[in-house]
Amino acid sequence: MPGRKIYEQDFESTARLDDQDEFVIDWREALNGRPVGALFVSVEGDARDEWTGRHRRFGAQAFVQLTDIGLAWKLSATEAMVMAFSQSTGQPLDGVTVTAYDPEKNEVGRTVTAEDGTGRLPRTEARWLLAEFAEDLHAVAIDRQGDQGLGLWRFGIAYDWAPPARSQRDVMVFTERPVYLPGQTVFFKALSRRLDGEGVILPPAPEPAVLRVYDAEARLFHERNVQFSAAGSLDGSIELPPGSLGQYRLEIELPALATDATPTDREALTEEEAAEEAEAEEEEEEGAHRQTDAFRTLFLVEEYKPNTFQITFDPDSYRHEGEKASIALQARYLLGTPLAKARLAWAAGIRDQPFRSSDFPDFRFLDSRESYYWDEEGDTAALVSAENEAPGGHDSMITDQAVIDLTDEGRALIDFTIPAPTGAPRPRTMTVEAEVTDLNQQTITERWHRTLHSSAFYLGLRPSASMAAT
Repeated sequence: MPGRKIYEQDFESTARLDDQDEFVIDWREALNGRPVGALFVSVEGDARDEWTGRHRRFGAQAFVQLTDIGLAWKLSATEAMVMAFSQSTGQPLDGVTVTAYDPEKNEVGRTVTAEDGTGRLPRTEARWLLAEFAEDLHAVAIDRQGDQGLGLWRFGIAYDWAPPARSQRDVMVFTERPVYLPGQTVFFKALSRRLDGEGVILPPAPEPAVLRVYDAEARLFHERNVQFSAAGSLDGSIELPPGSLGQYRLEIELPALATDATPTDREALTEEEAAEEAEAEEEEEEGAHRQTDAFRTLFLVEEYKPNTFQITFDPDSYRHEGEKASIALQARYLLGTPLAKARLAWAAGIRDQPFRSSDFPDFRFLDSRESYYWDEEGDTAALVSAENEAPGGHDSMITDQAVIDLTDEGRALIDFTIPAPTGAPRPRTMTVEAEVTDLNQQTITERWHRTLHSSAFYLGLRPSASMAAT
């Protein structure tokens, strides 16, 4: 490989057979004090004496870049927006020259970053980026499919692998709440948009549609013609009948879109993209004969009444000593009158929990090993965490339960047991569930939770690529 040898160092291995040794190279010493540079590193060694008959040299190579230039980019169909920043300060770098190269190392674009560290380059055929700033440089592969980047799924954004070959319609339909009483009025709204290779756009003109509503027995009880506005919106109301209870369906039907698709230039696509494009077109052709597009939402119609009283736990009354604990509660009608002598059924339970910290998301606490196992049929894999394999697992254990009467003031003091922990120390969640029934036989349930930590602090490890769980 072309280049000049600038550094050489011998290391003596003291590790036993099948054990690893770790040697440290001072990059600044290798670069004669310079903080940046690109190095081709070759490591060679002779076979151990224990390997009888294997008198040969073994080696491994790596390309190492020492640079302060950090690069991030966002890809669109036609260009890449590149941002250059300092890896030591995190601040944007102004004046970085970024050059794009194709697979044959031919230059296909060049830009100089602005004050905010950004610049734009054509995406077509670009496979490599070379950033240069003073004596520093950074070369990095820019993947056409974006597999090395941050996927949109990480941010809850829906996306398609390939843009639609023709215009598509998408309609969101929703009601103002999920459950109604028979005879009530349902208010609904719908938003219509077109999706194509250029993005999301409004319909070109107001669209006529048919509104249909079906009851829980799938019987049509309401139908009328409606029309979306020029802004692609529609709203209205429906009077519910005094009919069946259950899940109702509201449906909006529009005439199917014309299928005059613009042919895709397959020559401009890679083989993988062309295959995806062909598959997408076949799926669209299967639905090309549809006469209408239908969009729907579901809601419930049930007999219910609002709560007439509420249960309140008093967190200040919580006491815990040894394995004994207690918590007080009170039940009152919404106007303030206590539920005197009402029946209270309660249960206390405890459950082991994992420990994670939002302040240290990269750290692993407790026993965080994970492994796969196969079911008896040998065809289903499941991910098992060592936390779930701890004694008692994550299953909740009922510690106490009873049925008592509230006092004249609607109060009760619940005494329950918190058993000593078993297995490795870990957080546990204590839950008390209270169920109160008044004289009108209305039953309300309320829960109280408290996390019990096994120690004042937890020790965590931040795993790296060279760390393996054992």
